[in-house]
Amino acid sequence: MTSWVGAVAAGAAPPTSVAGTGDQARPTAGVPPLAWYKSEWVQLGALLVMLIGFGGFWLVTGVRAVRRRGPSTPRSARVLAGAGLVAMLGGLGYLGFVQATRGRTFDPGPMVAGRPLLWLALQAVAVVAVPAAVALAVRRRDRASLPLLVAGAVFIPWAAYWGLLLP
Repeated sequence: MTSWVGAVAAGAAPPTSVAGTGDQARPTAGVPPLAWYKSEWVQLGALLVMLIGFGGFWLVTGVRAVRRRGPSTPRSARVLAGAGLVAMLGGLGYLGFVQATRGRTFDPGPMVAGRPLLWLALQAVAVVAVPAAVALAVRRRDRASLPLLVAGAVFIPWAAYWGLLLP
């Protein structure tokens, strides 16, 4: 190949035929199929469940506040809904932006322990959501918190998979 490139660089047009069979020293291996939890449908379903649970909580809480009706929500529910929503949307936005720019125009900013500061902040928010989910599950008062609990239960493995709960 280097002789071909050298010939082209010198201005000599190389022959247009290819000699040889193109044998490979090592055989290629097929790409293994994704695990079930890595499929796009499972990931999309998890995102929808979390968006409905976390976002729906804030929608219902806002309606209750305007009407001045209904019981007050536990602090753990507010923390879970807020931290879960921020970690989910922030993590998706950050990873999506890095993937879309492929790191060409992206400056991650200050780094701490080999990680961008923004990613560490998202990890901290995700870590805050976990004990809030556990506290809400232990002190669950009514069926109204069930969608939020389901969203929290889906959030924990999802965040671990995407690295938000990894040290």
